[in-house]
Amino acid sequence: PIIMILVLVQVVVVVIFSLSAATKAAPPTEADLKNHGCVHRCGNLGIPYPFGVKENCYLSEDFFINCSESQPYLWHSNLHVSNISLDEGEVGIMNYISRNCYDLLGTPLQSNFGGWIDTGNFSISTKNKFTSIGCDTYAYLQIYENKSFVFATGCTSQCMNMSYVPDDGSCSGIGCCQTSIPKRVSYIEIYTYSFNNHTNVSDFNPCSYAFVVEEAAFYFSKTYLQNFTEH
Repeated sequence: PIIMILVLVQVVVVVIFSLSAATKAAPPTEADLKNHGCVHRCGNLGIPYPFGVKENCYLSEDFFINCSESQPYLWHSNLHVSNISLDEGEVGIMNYISRNCYDLLGTPLQSNFGGWIDTGNFSISTKNKFTSIGCDTYAYLQIYENKSFVFATGCTSQCMNMSYVPDDGSCSGIGCCQTSIPKRVSYIEIYTYSFNNHTNVSDFNPCSYAFVVEEAAFYFSKTYLQNFTEH
């Protein structure tokens, strides 16, 4: 199993849910939900039906929101929910960033080389991009179906100094690279590595990073090469 070491920041991943397989019975009325003692909020997040935080308040187990210490999570997972949009059929979840760091001599520091996202019967939206940051970096994600590996994809980025890195906002393949998320994927594993332990770029880029993030919400900055997890 992959061990996830928590880092300082998270990024938002868009997840698609569908009601196509939902029961054909009429949805409960507001009075029904009130009679069951349903609440429509967890902390600062509104929880609209078919989602719910207690039994008889959600459509099925797929739509259960575990409200723990006023923090909303999908099911009993570590997938922190940041927003729910019924109109778009989307849920935003927070996901930790995988990183691989070295000191000036190329000695490994505490890193989490890999991570994973498992969205169950929901799909990871193609609005996301698999993204990697670094100048001595290669990263890839492995896609699974029914717990079996099917294929992998990824990207690579190498640059010898900051002058080659494009201005802020551009993830063009130099210092930052991206690739698309396949359709109808619900379980992925993320890996990030370096070619030379960052020894050639240690003065300005000690780490490689990899994550899945909503493309529209991500804005690349050169300063991310120095320490992305401080931003």
